[in-house]
Amino acid sequence: MNKYLLFKALCHLPKAIYFNFHYLPFHQAIKMPILFLSKVKLAHTQGTVQLFGRVRPGMVFIGGNGNVLYQQATNCCVWANYGGKCIFGSKISFCDGVALEIGQHGTLTFNDNIYLGPMVRVACYDSVIIGANSRIAWESIILDTDFHSTIDKATGEHSAITKPIVIGKNNWIGIRCLVMKGTQTPDFCIASAYSLLNKKYDVPNYSLIGGIPAKFLKEGLYRDLHSHVNDIQQEHYAKSIHSSEKKSKIVKRSLL
Repeated sequence: MNKYLLFKALCHLPKAIYFNFHYLPFHQAIKMPILFLSKVKLAHTQGTVQLFGRVRPGMVFIGGNGNVLYQQATNCCVWANYGGKCIFGSKISFCDGVALEIGQHGTLTFNDNIYLGPMVRVACYDSVIIGANSRIAWESIILDTDFHSTIDKATGEHSAITKPIVIGKNNWIGIRCLVMKGTQTPDFCIASAYSLLNKKYDVPNYSLIGGIPAKFLKEGLYRDLHSHVNDIQQEHYAKSIHSSEKKSKIVKRSLL
């Protein structure tokens, strides 16, 4: 962890301590595997949290990171667990504004190396599984529920309110995508920006899907997760925020 992230983690340490010791057994909580890097609103703290793999400090970062376009975002992250289960792997990073809502019977699973961009929303009332090495771009919404049922006028039958969602490994969900109940994507899948995903996509791995609703567009593509562009963005973000905070302190001192 670089010095900037360490500083942010220390600023929000009291709430992170509460969160870890509230949800995890002592031998795990003492290692502080879940750290807050910005403001986090703990709206509801029922249910359970589980970790898999070797438990170590900073397995999960909530808030603080993000694309430079969102460096001035003031939206805090929101945690609302109404009695369900959240499962974390390692190398999980949530940007500012991410909101997670877990219903009483929901199970939300983040496998290893997951990135949720700024303002991503996830509502899990059944089951949402996000595969390892996947990226969910900013302002995307994942809903495994309609929050209500519809009635067939002819038969009187009620529609299913929830259906599980499975996002495959090494997926890239583009900006402002809407992932609805029943969505299943293959491994190494790219969903283009502003797409509506609402079914099981029986397409090959390394596919590009997109549109409203999303359909198969092209085969043989996948995101380069080893590109140095992301590292450059994160470094610039950290430096710019650190610079703005220093300027703010200087201004405050001059006013005293």
